[in-house]
Amino acid sequence: MQSKAKYRILNNEELKELEDEFIHFLIVQGIDNDKWVKINEKEKEKAIQLVEIFSNTVLEKAYSKIYFLEYRSETFYSIFKILKNETLVFKVSQKQKGIYDFLKDNELSVAIQEKRNIFIEKGMKKHKEEKLKEVHQLCTQGCVISNEKRWELFKHFH
Repeated sequence: MQSKAKYRILNNEELKELEDEFIHFLIVQGIDNDKWVKINEKEKEKAIQLVEIFSNTVLEKAYSKIYFLEYRSETFYSIFKILKNETLVFKVSQKQKGIYDFLKDNELSVAIQEKRNIFIEKGMKKHKEEKLKEVHQLCTQGCVISNEKRWELFKHFH
């Protein structure tokens, strides 16, 4: 069976949180509770396909609302602005390891304000795939949602 999941299948915890939305999704598909129980018991592949389609719907809606992502480690920080056909990025790295801990917000802020002992690079990458798949890829690589306010901190760096 070919997977219909465009991104990934929601895990059980996520599905439990979205139980009402999943029930609504099934109703729209013409599947009531009794029918769902039968499908889940006797047609496992069809049940999995329905969960995959629901997962696609949920993730597409979530990813379409993401415009800024960031990635942090102790020595490295990146912030991404995701546009339709390209992603802009600022990367901050330390000239010497151990001066700052970029996992701590205050130390990242100090490093940016002081502009010492850090490299700040600006870049742009054309999307190889559609925007939502690019967002998914960044999320699977450890990025978390960020915001425009944080992005604005970097705009004056050229």
